[in-house]
Parts: sequence; structure tokens; C-alpha cells
Amino acid sequence: MRVLIVEDDEMLRAILGRALRADGFLVDEAGSLAEGQAKSAGGPFQLLLVDWNLPDGNGTDLVRAYRAGGGSGATIVITARNSIEDQVLGLDAGADDFLVKPFHIPPLRARVRALMRRSPLWTPQLFIVGDLTIDGDRRTALANGRPLDLTAKEWQALRFLAQSEGHPAARADVQGELWSEATGLTTHTLEVHISNIRRKLEAAGSTVRIVARRGAGYQLIPAPH
Repeated sequence: MRVLIVEDDEMLRAILGRALRADGFLVDEAGSLAEGQAKSAGGPFQLLLVDWNLPDGNGTDLVRAYRAGGGSGATIVITARNSIEDQVLGLDAGADDFLVKPFHIPPLRARVRALMRRSPLWTPQLFIVGDLTIDGDRRTALANGRPLDLTAKEWQALRFLAQSEGHPAARADVQGELWSEATGLTTHTLEVHISNIRRKLEAAGSTVRIVARRGAGYQLIPAPH
């Protein structure tokens, strides 16, 4: 599922991006009203997370244009404004919810989950490969009927491979999914996580394997080839 974050504060945008990627979203980012309007028009997005005050205008204008163009994804407006009048303006523009600055990430994630459950574009995030079942909504993984005890990064990597629908996922893409900032990371760091997942699958008695395809990346398959 795709989400568009429109926020001019680079640090906040990075924090929001990491949180939503960890929850299984494919994240696009924009730092201005103009950039956000261009990207939202190219959708489809299941969620727009939009700052009210942008360098070149109001985020509510983006929401209004998105709705006028037929956009049906959920929208959350981030704002330092908390008056009733401001909330009315935002809701009339087409926003579904507000998040008043400063805020903590767990409540944001809870609001996103609630909106996604009500969204007509929402579909359950369930991936099945052989005897492996990954529930993206509950953030759980079962292998051979047994729950896998995975770290946050291991779970992200396994989910990313599962949603690749049987095709190899390039190492760079997997690494980009786990770390929005790749500076200082090495291929070895990713290989350690993949190795740990392999070990845990084998310990659970799963027939699913992670195979390294030369020049293509990692592939999740139900049995060794």
C-alpha cells in the first residue's frame, strides 16, 4: 500500500517515513505543496499525510485538489493549529483526521491503522508462501504453523520478500526497505539479517528458503531448487 508524506521538515519527514515503512507501506515523499500536488495527482495512494503549513502554500489546498480530482485515499493533516475553526476548515477541505504537533509516533500509527480499516482502498496484508504466512496487519509470521521470533528488521525483510510475489528482490531494494538512509551500511549488514531469518525458518521446520540469485537478489521459495 502506498502513502504520500508531504512535509517540508526533512527530519520529521524521515521519521514518519521510517515508521510507515516499518508498517509495510511503500512511501513517497514531497517537501512542498507543488511537489505534493504533482505526486498525489499521479497516485493512486491509500494514504496522504500532509503538513498544513508548507513553504509554498497550505496543505489543505492539496487535500482539496486531491478530492476534486477524485482521490479517495485516507488523508491526515499534520498541524500546530488546534482550534475548532481550523479543524472545520480541514475537514471541509476533505481531510479525514488531524494530528496536532508535537505528537508521538505510536498514536500516529494507530490512527493510520484505523483509517486504513475504514478505507475502501484497504486490503488485508496477508502473504502466503508455502508453509509461511505473514500477516502485515498484525506484524506476525508463522512458519510450519509455528510463530517466528523475528527482530523488527528481520520481519521487514521477510515481508518485503514475500510481497515480491515469487520474484527476486534486488539487494539494494531490500536494503532500501530496511534503512531509508543507507550511509555507512554494508552488504554484510543485510546478509546477517538474511542469515538469521534462514536459521529461524529452518529451526521451525519450514520448507521455505531464501535463495540468493546471482545478479538478481534474494528470492523466497517454498522449497530448495
